[in-house]
Amino acid sequence: MEDTAITKEDIEQKRGLAHDIIQQLKKLVYQTGMTFIEIGRLLKIVRDEKLYKYSGEGGYDSFASFIADADLAIAPATAYAFIYLYEKFVLNFGFAEDTIANVPYYKLQMLASKVKLETKEDAEEWLAKAQTLSISDFKAELAEAKANKEGGEFLPYPTIYKCKSCKKWRYECEEKYQCKCV
Repeated sequence: MEDTAITKEDIEQKRGLAHDIIQQLKKLVYQTGMTFIEIGRLLKIVRDEKLYKYSGEGGYDSFASFIADADLAIAPATAYAFIYLYEKFVLNFGFAEDTIANVPYYKLQMLASKVKLETKEDAEEWLAKAQTLSISDFKAELAEAKANKEGGEFLPYPTIYKCKSCKKWRYECEEKYQCKCV
């Protein structure tokens, strides 16, 4: 019979491997962030300086036709999102590119589309949330901010989820925040 007991040495070896792989993943995620910021910077130059007119044999009539070219392989919405995020966070608010690269792209995109960032302090607060919160908690924070933007008393956003038993929607909210009008 084969001995399948895991030794302390096996556990330590697995921990070391897990640590190394996780560090590699973190480095790649950071590099991905730096890449999308750099793509946004370069696309902005091409757009603003109208360099697309001088690209290729005959150039392009517009920035839109330039980014639609199959050789570039960037969806127009993605290209404009890269430019917007670069302009908003690096140029307008003055964040270092490596600061922005530490925030996942999809969270920056959600943030830029859901919250009106008026000051650098607002942006710093939201970037910190984007870096530290899980995706579900971050989405909840965004939803709460959107729901409360009209002013008045601050109301925490309810937690909404599907019941595991009956498969219907369920929500949790403190009673003092629930409407009693009906």
